[in-house]
Amino acid sequence: MSEQKTSNFMDGKQRIATEAECKAKWSGRTGGFRCHLCGHRFKVGDPWRFVFGKSVRNFFTCAACDGPDVLDRFKAACDEAKRRFWWLFDDLQSANEEVSHESRVSYEAGKDDGFREGLQEGRGSVSQSW
Repeated sequence: MSEQKTSNFMDGKQRIATEAECKAKWSGRTGGFRCHLCGHRFKVGDPWRFVFGKSVRNFFTCAACDGPDVLDRFKAACDEAKRRFWWLFDDLQSANEEVSHESRVSYEAGKDDGFREGLQEGRGSVSQSW
């Protein structure tokens, strides 16, 4: 068995993208297997690496963006995004704060049928994953 098949992608080592990885639902959505710095969409055979973000979110990096300072550059990109797109982050934070723990639990347990029916009928949308 190859080393890649037996290793965990979270080991911080560079990997070569497989067909299964390229088709997987990363973060719950298809087409999301990209470098978080440059946006490159990984194709089978592309080198990539998973990086623990520590004080920021975890992320993927391509070979072109990878390097010893990749975490610092990602943090700087996140800070720049928060400065430039403050309105998006403020809206997301406000929306997140408005949803109480109780409503999250009832939604996850399937008790909030009216909410789910509204989504199925196209009367609402979900912009946050809980």
